Amino acid sequence: MRYRISLAVLVTALVSPLADAQVQYRVNDAGRWRPWQFTATASARRDFGASAAELQAFEARLVELGHILKRAPVVAQPVGFAVGTHGYVASYSVTAPGYPPGRAVPIAGGFGFGAFSLFELSQGGKTVPEEAIATELLYFEVNQIQAITYSATKPTEWGPLDPGGFIEPSTGASFAGLPRFGNMFVIKNNPKSLWVPFPLGAALEPVVTLRRGEFESRRGNYDKQLAEFETWQTPAAAAARRAGWQKAAGLMPNGAEFLKNMENSDRTIEAETRARLAPGGVEAKAVAATEREFREAEAALAAISGEQRGAAACYDATAAPLAARIRPVAGAPPSCRRLVRPNWDYFDPKLPRAAPQVVMLGMFTRCLSAESLKATNPSGCVINRKLVESLDWEAVRGWLDR
Repeated sequence: MRYRISLAVLVTALVSPLADAQVQYRVNDAGRWRPWQFTATASARRDFGASAAELQAFEARLVELGHILKRAPVVAQPVGFAVGTHGYVASYSVTAPGYPPGRAVPIAGGFGFGAFSLFELSQGGKTVPEEAIATELLYFEVNQIQAITYSATKPTEWGPLDPGGFIEPSTGASFAGLPRFGNMFVIKNNPKSLWVPFPLGAALEPVVTLRRGEFESRRGNYDKQLAEFETWQTPAAAAARRAGWQKAAGLMPNGAEFLKNMENSDRTIEAETRARLAPGGVEAKAVAATEREFREAEAALAAISGEQRGAAACYDATAAPLAARIRPVAGAPPSCRRLVRPNWDYFDPKLPRAAPQVVMLGMFTRCLSAESLKATNPSGCVINRKLVESLDWEAVRGWLDR
């Protein structure tokens, strides 16, 4: 998990219960590059079916990226902060239709960079220099073309289902000449797109699946309530309830009043339940509503021909009915945004599995917020922005596809 702990919390944890400690940032002190760390968990290795040699080669390529970063003037000789870097092999699983097995794709992972502030704690006449242990990290996501989906939106009609598609990310303002798609800045040489059109049939199928499940669940629950109410009304069930009341009443000083209240309550429950479960009642209407939605999705899918099922789809959140919301791109209005999926054919199979073929900047857009831009302490986002602005991106592009 990637996260940042505020320095205030960190310092509190370090000095508590020494509440009189003074904190001073060492903004002019020389920093350092902390030792490199690399993580390849057993599960991640299994995900990619990676050999020891492939893992070593992938780490070596990440180390090369670190050398490129270290040439950037702002971090070459850090002042006021310490640099921490680490590499990792990402997890990978076939989560949606169309995802290839891990052995069929390049090893994916990333390079994490962090600028950790320098400060000192003064207490009782003693001063102790410290380095922060948390900051805003910057991630260079390598070969993780599905990472674009993490911040992408999906049709609400898909609910929790993941058919492998998403709404095409909108382009945003570039930074340091890097194109932005959604919350990601992309660096690549291959002219192929990172995503391809999502077919109309595949876009409607999860809606049918979800709505069928909702209808069947609602109907099943309604049928169960009807059966339970029928049993509840039987003479045997009524007698059992009254026997329980009478037993409880015998232990009360006002038992007769209790029995009267329970009889009244029983009649009220029966009347309210009968009204709720009646053919025109709330429960029956809810079942009918979910059935209409299911039949609408079923009809929308049945209405498209075999050829149309493979046509590029788009999603218009403002349109109704469903057939106008999820529809072919051809002839659609501008409000209908293309549905796409990761383009696994982007990767060049002739390159080694450890070869980086695309990089995306993760966790960087938070450094572009108005609040972040006000920060001045040489750490975290302040250094992340300066690094991205001054990095030799041509060298990074030369690092790719080898």
